[in-house]
Amino acid sequence: MPVIYEGRKYDSVREFDCHIVSLKYKEGGGFMTVIPMSDRRYREEYRDPSRWNNAVWITKTKMYTTFHIVDDWNVEHVISLSNGMKREIDKAISSAKDMGLWKDAALLAAGKEGKG
Repeated sequence: MPVIYEGRKYDSVREFDCHIVSLKYKEGGGFMTVIPMSDRRYREEYRDPSRWNNAVWITKTKMYTTFHIVDDWNVEHVISLSNGMKREIDKAISSAKDMGLWKDAALLAAGKEGKG
Protein backbone atom coordinates (compact mmCIF):
# COMPACT_ATOMS: atom_id res chain seq x y z
CA MET A 1 0.00 0.00 0.00
CA PRO A 2 1.59 3.25 -1.09
CA VAL A 3 2.58 6.15 1.09
CA ILE A 4 3.45 9.56 -0.39
CA TYR A 5 5.63 11.92 1.65
CA GLU A 6 6.84 15.25 0.26
CA GLY A 7 6.13 13.99 -3.26
CA ARG A 8 8.02 10.67 -2.96
CA LYS A 9 6.29 7.29 -3.00
CA TYR A 10 7.11 4.57 -0.44
CA ASP A 11 5.69 1.09 0.05
CA SER A 12 4.91 1.04 3.76
CA VAL A 13 5.22 2.72 7.15
CA ARG A 14 7.71 1.70 9.82
CA GLU A 15 6.55 4.46 12.18
CA PHE A 16 4.34 7.52 11.81
CA ASP A 17 2.97 9.53 14.72
CA CYS A 18 2.86 13.07 13.24
CA HIS A 19 6.31 13.72 14.74
CA ILE A 20 8.43 10.76 13.63
CA VAL A 21 8.14 9.63 10.01
CA SER A 22 9.83 6.36 9.07
CA LEU A 23 8.96 4.83 5.70
CA LYS A 24 10.34 1.90 3.71
CA TYR A 25 10.58 0.37 0.27
CA LYS A 26 9.78 -3.29 -0.49
CA GLU A 27 13.25 -3.91 -1.85
CA GLY A 28 14.92 -2.49 1.25
CA GLY A 29 15.99 0.92 2.40
CA GLY A 30 13.71 3.81 3.14
CA PHE A 31 13.54 7.20 4.74
CA MET A 32 13.32 8.53 8.28
CA THR A 33 12.91 12.04 9.65
CA VAL A 34 11.62 13.87 12.68
CA ILE A 35 9.26 16.78 12.09
CA PRO A 36 10.36 19.66 14.35
CA MET A 37 7.58 19.82 16.91
CA SER A 38 7.92 21.04 20.48
CA ASP A 39 6.26 18.90 23.11
CA ARG A 40 2.81 19.80 24.37
CA ARG A 41 3.89 21.16 27.78
CA TYR A 42 6.45 23.49 26.21
CA ARG A 43 3.95 24.77 23.62
CA GLU A 44 1.30 25.40 26.28
CA GLU A 45 3.72 27.23 28.58
CA TYR A 46 5.81 29.25 26.12
CA ARG A 47 3.75 29.41 22.95
CA ASP A 48 3.58 32.69 21.12
CA PRO A 49 0.47 32.38 18.90
CA SER A 50 1.83 34.99 16.51
CA ARG A 51 4.86 32.76 15.89
CA TRP A 52 3.74 29.15 16.29
CA ASN A 53 0.83 27.65 14.46
CA ASN A 54 1.48 23.95 15.07
CA ALA A 55 -1.43 21.86 13.87
CA VAL A 56 -2.41 18.55 12.31
CA TRP A 57 -5.49 17.99 10.17
CA ILE A 58 -6.50 15.54 7.48
CA THR A 59 -8.18 15.61 4.12
CA LYS A 60 -9.59 12.47 2.51
CA THR A 61 -10.02 11.24 -1.02
CA LYS A 62 -11.31 7.93 -2.30
CA MET A 63 -7.81 6.40 -2.12
CA TYR A 64 -5.84 8.42 0.46
CA THR A 65 -5.98 10.04 3.88
CA THR A 66 -3.64 13.03 3.76
CA PHE A 67 -2.12 14.47 6.92
CA HIS A 68 -1.18 18.15 6.92
CA ILE A 69 1.34 18.79 9.72
CA VAL A 70 2.51 22.33 10.54
CA ASP A 71 5.82 22.26 12.43
CA ASP A 72 7.51 24.71 14.85
CA TRP A 73 8.78 26.77 11.89
CA ASN A 74 5.30 27.02 10.30
CA VAL A 75 6.32 24.65 7.51
CA GLU A 76 3.59 22.32 6.32
CA HIS A 77 4.55 18.66 5.82
CA VAL A 78 2.19 16.49 3.79
CA ILE A 79 1.98 12.72 4.03
CA SER A 80 -0.68 10.64 2.30
CA LEU A 81 -1.47 7.12 3.49
CA SER A 82 -3.50 4.64 1.48
CA ASN A 83 -6.94 4.30 3.10
CA GLY A 84 -6.18 0.58 3.53
CA MET A 85 -3.66 1.55 6.24
CA LYS A 86 -6.40 2.13 8.82
CA ARG A 87 -4.29 1.07 11.82
CA GLU A 88 -1.52 3.56 10.94
CA ILE A 89 -4.06 6.33 10.21
CA ASP A 90 -5.86 5.81 13.52
CA LYS A 91 -2.57 5.74 15.43
CA ALA A 92 -1.41 9.03 13.85
CA ILE A 93 -4.75 10.75 14.56
CA SER A 94 -4.62 9.56 18.17
CA SER A 95 -1.04 10.80 18.49
CA ALA A 96 -1.96 14.24 17.08
CA LYS A 97 -4.79 14.50 19.62
CA ASP A 98 -2.48 13.43 22.47
CA MET A 99 0.04 16.10 21.40
CA GLY A 100 -2.70 18.76 21.39
CA LEU A 101 -2.25 19.39 17.67
CA TRP A 102 -5.48 18.01 16.19
CA LYS A 103 -7.66 20.45 14.24
CA ASP A 104 -10.98 19.73 12.58
CA ALA A 105 -10.52 20.20 8.82
CA ALA A 106 -14.17 21.19 8.26
CA LEU A 107 -13.88 23.99 10.85
CA LEU A 108 -10.54 25.10 9.35
CA ALA A 109 -12.13 25.29 5.89
CA ALA A 110 -15.02 27.33 7.28
CA GLY A 111 -12.59 29.68 9.05
CA LYS A 112 -14.03 28.77 12.45
CA GLU A 113 -10.86 27.22 13.87
CA GLY A 114 -7.39 28.66 13.51
CA LYS A 115 -4.42 26.49 12.62
CA GLY A 116 -2.67 27.45 15.83
